[in-house]
Amino acid sequence: MCGIFGVVDPWGPGVDPDLLWSGTQAVQHRGPDDWGFVGILPVSNGVRPSFAWRHSEERNRGRGYRVGLGSRRLSILDLSEAGHQPMNLPGSQLWIAFNGEIYNYIELRAELSADREFATETDTEVLLAAYQKWGADCLTHLNGMFAFAIWDGSRKRLFLARDRFGEKPLYYGRVDGRFMFGSELKQFFEENNFNRKVDQSSLADFLLFSLQDHDERTFFAEVKQLLPSHWIEFDAVSGDLMEPRRYWMPEIADDLDMSRDRDFDEKLKYLLHDAIRLRLRSDVRVGVCLSGGIDSTSICQLMASQVPDPSDLSAYTISFAECADDEAGLASQAASKAGVRHHKTTFDATCLWEQIQQFIYYQDGPTGGVPNFASWRVFQAAKADGTVVLLNGQGGDELLGGYNKFFFFWFQILLARGLWARLVGDAAAYFGVHGFDRWNSSLGRRYFPLFLRKKLVGMWQFSRPGFRRHATTTMDWGSSDSLNLRLWRDLSRFSLPCLLHWEDRNSMAVSTEARLPFLDHRIAEAVLSTSAYTKLNHGFSKYSLRQAMRNSLPHEVCWQKKKRGFDTPAHTWFQTDLVSQTRQVLSRKDSPLCEFFDTARLLQQYEVFLIGRRNTLTHFDWFKLLGTSIWLEQIKAGVSLSGRSLADTDSDPASVLGHY
Repeated sequence: MCGIFGVVDPWGPGVDPDLLWSGTQAVQHRGPDDWGFVGILPVSNGVRPSFAWRHSEERNRGRGYRVGLGSRRLSILDLSEAGHQPMNLPGSQLWIAFNGEIYNYIELRAELSADREFATETDTEVLLAAYQKWGADCLTHLNGMFAFAIWDGSRKRLFLARDRFGEKPLYYGRVDGRFMFGSELKQFFEENNFNRKVDQSSLADFLLFSLQDHDERTFFAEVKQLLPSHWIEFDAVSGDLMEPRRYWMPEIADDLDMSRDRDFDEKLKYLLHDAIRLRLRSDVRVGVCLSGGIDSTSICQLMASQVPDPSDLSAYTISFAECADDEAGLASQAASKAGVRHHKTTFDATCLWEQIQQFIYYQDGPTGGVPNFASWRVFQAAKADGTVVLLNGQGGDELLGGYNKFFFFWFQILLARGLWARLVGDAAAYFGVHGFDRWNSSLGRRYFPLFLRKKLVGMWQFSRPGFRRHATTTMDWGSSDSLNLRLWRDLSRFSLPCLLHWEDRNSMAVSTEARLPFLDHRIAEAVLSTSAYTKLNHGFSKYSLRQAMRNSLPHEVCWQKKKRGFDTPAHTWFQTDLVSQTRQVLSRKDSPLCEFFDTARLLQQYEVFLIGRRNTLTHFDWFKLLGTSIWLEQIKAGVSLSGRSLADTDSDPASVLGHY
């Protein structure tokens, strides 16, 4: 796991090693164990073909190259110096800067050993060898999470690729004729000529419709993200950047095609077991983020079944005793049944406010609600306990229909297809299990038709007309004519991308690695090739997973009706402990929010919220507004521009945030 950065200067004097250094060091939290740089493709004759360096005093010797790669390493596999990056494949002109893990590297290494001898035990070397053998087609051989750049010297091209779901980030853009890429947006700030003006269309989509990373746009117009399941190439001679190309797309079955449903629960359990087997490969300590829900408890149980001593594993849970739905009890039951050690952590509103500056800095932009902060605290607790790799259940809800909305989408689909008998039967089963109080109107508004959404989505009502015009209003968030297709849309656009963004930033902020077994592409391909009834059946979501784990999990966990994540007392805090801070942000005449919202009306609405009257804004909205205000202030103050000034130190740039 790493943070990567690179620059290609096709026509100028070559890559500035100071920029390469500072852009790489800006994400030193992603890789505290090692770092390195390489200059490739000399500007003039008489210069060695490449120069690899590590220390700041060597920077001047790195001048005069058109290509520069940088890496910060979090050592997970082969902890020795052999895993140093950027890495060259011996006997070739291939160099790589790699962020992520190739889980099936052992199997790939065995397959590739017929053609070469390997010098290290790393997955990085295997990835380079796979590219040498198969080119871009190597991506179809990989089971992993990854974002990497390979310099192909024989073709004088830079090859960049991202994993199938986008677990690992990869950004790119042109600045003053130079091509740049990196793991986080803040790295681009190290280029003095980078335009830090916020892209209002992306910000509007996030603030008004809670969409983030749903397309290639970012919060800055000069930078794009490489979409999941895509690769691109940059020609260092011509300066041409090819259009991104997709390398993976799962088959999506008809909702009523049950030809692959037979014994699917057993197949799903086998695939999940094997996905976890691969994700247990590590030379550092492994644990699990454990909520009270079925996704993480299933992972915990299947992890424990694959290690000699389950008590060597640790599970980490956020707990709030004041919450009626505190999940620590169910999580404890699951941990006890699995035989793993269970650690609970918590925080209060004071802690939230004291750390919110640092949290927003690491998020690399405005972010979602307090549960996202809670996730960050779980990773902090794990790191403090000595655990570096954590498995998590992210993706299970989107893949297996875990959200309440999917039942209502399914009912709409059956109605549109005129399948009245199925509609009556499925609706009766659902309401028989859950009753009639499951629809949350405040969360469901975004799925209404556009003309209603504009009237009902709270943030829209308080935004300035000029800001509204930047929002994406042509996208339909509601149901489609297929539940499987709607699941895919949540996996690829609406829900999962922003969750993976937060998961990556939360884990990497404290130099830990999150691994997500449900996003093994074999599981996704299998689930989406079955009927809707492997997801929604007998009134329960995730039906095939519940069936698969029914003999392995406590009954209260396996067949619980409520979806569980990391519940927090956020609503109460915004009515008590965080009142003065929220009022201060909303009442400031020079607030950066004034450009986008009528803050006077927002303040009035907050007063309505405080007295407990039903209103259109939730604690998620108030947190988004606070986070956006802080992020915009950080950009204005230049907080992220610290890599260059810290060029001769190894301190964390976030350490300067306290006084903002």
